[in-house]
Amino acid sequence: MKVKFDLHIHSKLSPCASELMTPNNIMNMCMLKGLGLVAVTDHNSILQQDSLTKISESYDFIYINGIEITTIEGFHVLGYFDSLDKCRDFYNCIINHYDQSIKSNNPKKQVIFDEYDQEIGYVDYNLHQKINIDTTSLLKMIRLFNGIIVLAHIDRQKTGITNYDIDFQYFDFDGFEIDDKDKIDELYRSHSFLKKYKMINNSDSHDITSINENEYIELDELSFEGLKAWFYHD
Repeated sequence: MKVKFDLHIHSKLSPCASELMTPNNIMNMCMLKGLGLVAVTDHNSILQQDSLTKISESYDFIYINGIEITTIEGFHVLGYFDSLDKCRDFYNCIINHYDQSIKSNNPKKQVIFDEYDQEIGYVDYNLHQKINIDTTSLLKMIRLFNGIIVLAHIDRQKTGITNYDIDFQYFDFDGFEIDDKDKIDELYRSHSFLKKYKMINNSDSHDITSINENEYIELDELSFEGLKAWFYHD
């Protein structure tokens, strides 16, 4: 089946997201845009996932719990999990790798909402920081909890694979994300190993209007397992 998707959206918990990126606003916009598969992946935190999971039960699309982690090398990795419990278990394994002494310049921008979009707290340490874990170790931890691993926006100037002295072909990942699909041929020429992986084009939306409208994938089943099978299928 042809499924419209966006698997990289940021809520107001992410310090760079707009004021309108509350859980209900995000879910309503995903519904209005006709998405069938949705994931909110805040920077280095899952503390918005409880309310998002509760709200998602009222919608027809499939919601997947996720997170965007910044490794010690500065690389960005998207992790997706088949349940909120698995997502929590993963997060509990990595939370000790955060330096909570690195305070946010404006912690009230890193807001946690309940399912009614009421503010219930905020994170005072900087969620934009690199966490003290290398990429290889992080990927192993995501895999331990049956997660899907996507290398985020690898064509981006500051966080793309061309900016790191790392041999990415030896990483255990499932797919990669790019910002600009016009760059794919150039990436394949310089990193031919990428051809064996699935490519996705998420929005990385930090504001309500930029959530995907015209990106599709072909799934045999509309579920987490269906998504995972798509990444693995030749």
